[in-house]
Amino acid sequence: MHVHALHTYPIKSCAGLTHHRLNIAQQGPEYDRMFMLVDDDGKFVTQRKHSIMAQIHVDVLDNQLHCWFQDRHCAVRIDDTQADGVTAQVWKDVVEAQVFSSEINAWFSEILGKSVRLVVQSKSASRFIDPEFSSDQKTIRFADGFPILLTTMSSLQFVNQNLGAVVDMQRFRPNLVIGGLDEPFAEDNWRVLLINGIEFEVVKPCTRCVIPSIELQTLEKQSRITKLLKQYRKTPEGIIFGQNVIHRGVGQITVGDEVEVLK
Repeated sequence: MHVHALHTYPIKSCAGLTHHRLNIAQQGPEYDRMFMLVDDDGKFVTQRKHSIMAQIHVDVLDNQLHCWFQDRHCAVRIDDTQADGVTAQVWKDVVEAQVFSSEINAWFSEILGKSVRLVVQSKSASRFIDPEFSSDQKTIRFADGFPILLTTMSSLQFVNQNLGAVVDMQRFRPNLVIGGLDEPFAEDNWRVLLINGIEFEVVKPCTRCVIPSIELQTLEKQSRITKLLKQYRKTPEGIIFGQNVIHRGVGQITVGDEVEVLK
């Protein structure tokens, strides 16, 4: 069993990056969900209502956040924020954030067809993982609730075989993809993994919204994916695919690293 793929999503709900090697920092994978778009009320903006975000590509290069959409490009220094802060809301969490320059806000607003602002969490702000799952007041950035999402290739293969089509793993937006397994959904029974000296605690199944049904090229919503997951992966909490994970250490993990199940 090994690390098959590594991904990050610097701007929440925009397109992701694929890595050969990934730094695992205190709050999670480096730059993952570090930035977020909010509306005029400070509420987070996602693909759930704006599927076009799936086609906005981003990267962090030389301390700059670069954004591309079709033939358009915009870049901003990651420390180029306005003096005044804003209260940003992610689900039920409210956190102080800093707003970026008006130029990049106008760029995103034009693409989405509504007024939005790009924000980063204020340095003095803290957003805590639900204490039911983390007793040590571990903090996260703008991820939904946990620092890392884990999936397995065997589970995706189960979906593809039963769907009779090829679904890209990127639709499920994982950070850590495990390969080398035959059994689908084996991750449901894991509790602690060890990768390159870092322990990863598997704490909660990931309940799914409409995002995995969005075809990344056409932005068409394919309801058959949701129907299939509902048939095989429905629980009292919702439809699940993948597992939320909390890391217990920092360091680097690399594609090909051995994955050991400790519990």
